[in-house]
This record gives sequence, structure tokens and C-alpha cells, in this order.
Amino acid sequence: MDKPRRNDPCPCGSGRKYKNCCLENDRAQPAPLAASASPTMDGNATAPEPVAPTPSSMTGVRICLFHKDQTMVVTDLRAALEEMGCELLVFRIQTQKKDDGAEQTRVDGHEDYVGYVYERIDAFDPELILTSSCFGFDGAGSIQMIAELKEIPCVNWIVDAMDNFSETVFDPDFNYATTVVFDRVYAEIARDRGSTVSFHLPLGTNPTRLRKGLRHSWRPPAPVVFVGKTGMEIEVKTLGNFMRAVKGNEEKAKIVLDEIVQQGINALKANPDRTTKDFLRELAPTNPQYGFLLKNDGLCALVASMVEFRASFDLRKGVINRIDAAPVAVVGGADWDGHLTRAQRVNPVPFEIISAVYRNSPINLNLSRYQLKSGVTQRVFDVPAAGGFLLSDYRSGINELLELDKEIVCFDDIADLNTKIRYYLDHPQERLAIIQAGQKRILEEHTYARRAEQLFFGLQSRGIFKGYVAQGAVTPKPMPEKWLFRLCYL
Repeated sequence: MDKPRRNDPCPCGSGRKYKNCCLENDRAQPAPLAASASPTMDGNATAPEPVAPTPSSMTGVRICLFHKDQTMVVTDLRAALEEMGCELLVFRIQTQKKDDGAEQTRVDGHEDYVGYVYERIDAFDPELILTSSCFGFDGAGSIQMIAELKEIPCVNWIVDAMDNFSETVFDPDFNYATTVVFDRVYAEIARDRGSTVSFHLPLGTNPTRLRKGLRHSWRPPAPVVFVGKTGMEIEVKTLGNFMRAVKGNEEKAKIVLDEIVQQGINALKANPDRTTKDFLRELAPTNPQYGFLLKNDGLCALVASMVEFRASFDLRKGVINRIDAAPVAVVGGADWDGHLTRAQRVNPVPFEIISAVYRNSPINLNLSRYQLKSGVTQRVFDVPAAGGFLLSDYRSGINELLELDKEIVCFDDIADLNTKIRYYLDHPQERLAIIQAGQKRILEEHTYARRAEQLFFGLQSRGIFKGYVAQGAVTPKPMPEKWLFRLCYL
């Protein structure tokens, strides 16, 4: 695309002349993360050469990582650990559908993987076992028990709603298994559910991925851009799992499920600080017809997941459809079609180049799901780090991470959102100053390399260290009787 002239209509679609809209932003974009010859919005300038990774205090640390494809947090974390010089044993998590539609988890292609994982960990002797949102965990707590047998700290970094996970994750008898959560509110919930050690670790950003993405050109079709999914595909998948779990009671389940989900949505919207599962549990004693669903921990988690996704979609589309300050583009799948009354939809882009969308959009919109009680999504770090301007709904945890109105801008309601969209479109230099301040802070404090250090040394500060168990041996410490059936199998 040819570069617009000063008096041409701005290509962002705002209706303003280019000189009064994005010209200053295009001229003065911050250097893209010291990237390698990445084009700026002008298409002709280049950035400095890549900066070599700085020496890390974790060089040589042996870490066992469970990695599921298409999970951005683990992908970014793995890249950071590799750049830091850690020695990694990576287990690849794969899910395949069986004939009945249920999902079967495999590790490195092994369906019955527990023994395989034990042998690999025994040989590698890691200083830390790390997974995210229970990847690789089974209902019996096998991975956690391997950690206990070998006296290896095992961290499950939960980056999703707590309601989505079985109570076995929080077994108080685990000495080496630790729950780390991305939202401070969930740390208290994890402790209430039995996790003896649980602490808060926010998400972060991966500068290397962002640099690579900036090599791609992407022009915003509107001055305000929201990147996100409806969650419908996950809800459909969850519903399928639910119906398989109630096999033999499908007809009865269908009758009450929609009613329960709608009550859950109403409760979540009225009390966003509460967890969905807690509300659903309260329904069971006063609504006997729901008991067969809500007294089962696994079924209750599935219902809670459906409630959260549907309520979050209602929230996001409600906000987007009420923006009248400027044209809006939604970067997402076809399931948005039919739900947008003002915004236009454009096809999604690969996660690897999303930084080009963030950098080139005059205003990026962040609309948090209900699962975020006080914490923030990765977009809060990725957008400023990529050199983009972010306008986010407010979460109390933002204050601990970035300075409001200097490093990030938040809105309180629809009126405030529309006011700030108009203001910052009319003041590109102020946008730029906030971008630069936010980018600097994030690259210093909120990368996944920093998170890895905070995690590893945070465990040690809490007295969680690797024990000394020889290869082929197991801990001499006594184990609870309830574990014996699984330990015999191992």
C-alpha cells in the first residue's frame, strides 16, 4: 500500500485527514523491541539489530516442562527458558478424539503415559516440574505423586478460571506440588481448597515473538481494534464433554442445563467478584432437581465453564456494540457474524504475527473475561511491548503492574470508553508517550524471563527446594494411604 499523503483520508478509517489522525503516530512509533530490520509503519525505516539475551541467573537450571500445542503462555514461557539457558525436558501434550467423541490425552504419543513420564523424569533429574492449567495432570494426581516420590518441586501455573479444575489439584497432602495463579484472588481460593502453598504470578510477554511478528505488514481497517474470540467453539466442546459425562441422563440434563446456565450468567453479572462454581454449589441444596449435576465436582466444573464463556461473550459484544466514538474492527472468527451491530469483522491473524496488529492499530481495546477477578490478560503486556496503544477495562491488579494514565489507560464504563477513544484519537502524541512509558516498564519487569525467575526463586523463598533422591530410588518419606493404589502402579 502506498503511503498516504497529509491531506488524504486516514487509512485507519476514522474519517479524519491523515495529518490529523495517524501521521504523528506513524512518524514517531517507538523502536520495536530492538528488533531485527523490522519495518515501521512507514515501510522504509529499519530498527536496530537484535540484542543478545542477557546473562541469566537460571542458566543451566534443569526444568521439566509440559507443553500443549497452541497454548500461548507455555509457548512463550518455553522460549524464555531456552533463551535463559535452562536445560529443558519437554513433554508434548496431545489430545485426540476417540470414537465416542471423548478426548484422550497423550504425552509424546503415549496413551498410558504415567510410567513413561516417571522414567524420563527419573533419568533427567530436574530441579523443577512445570505445567500450566493442569496440562499432563490426570484425576489421580499421578504427576504430583511423581514429584513427591522424587522430591522435586512441581508447579501448576493456572492461567484460567479456578472453577474449571478438579479439586484433586489442591490435595493438601502434597508437599512438593504448588499451585501458582495468574490472578491474586485465585490464590486465596486455592488455599481455601487445600493447596498448602499457593501464590500469585501475573502473565507476561515474549519480546522475541513480538519482534518477529513486526516484520509483517497489517493495516487496521478501523481506528479501534479488538482482537478476540467469542468462546463459542470452546463452549460447544465443553457441552459435548458434559453430555458424555451424563450418559444415561441426557434428556434430564438437557431440560435443566439451560436453566442452570442462565441462572449462573445472571449471578455472575450481578456478582462478578464471586466464582461461578461457588454460586452453582449454592443452588443444589435449594433445587433438588439440579443435585445430580451440581454435586458432582467434574460436572459442576463443566457447567461453570459454560457459564463463564457465555457471560463473557455477552459482555464483550455488549461493549463493542455500544461504541460510537469511532469505527471498530473485530479481528476474530466467523462466529462473530450476526452479533456485531456497528463493528466490522476481519479475519483472525496467526498468533505469531499479532504484534503487527497491535502496533499498527491506533487504539487496541482490551475487554476482560469474567474469569479475571483482579488480574490481567496477556494482551495488557503484549500491546504496549509491541509498540501499540491499549485502552483496557479496569482491574484492580493493574495498579500493581503499570501506572494508570502514564503507562496504560483504563476505562470505567461505556461513556468513559467513548470519551477516551475520542480524546486519544485526537491526541496522538499523548498516545505515543503512554506507549513508550508502558513499553519500557514491561520490557524491564514483565517479560516471561522475569516471570520464570520470580517463579523459581519464589519457591525457594517459601522453603520449597529440590530434595536429594538418587536415580532409580524414591523418597524414604511416608506416603498417604490413599495414594497407595497409584504408587503400586508406578
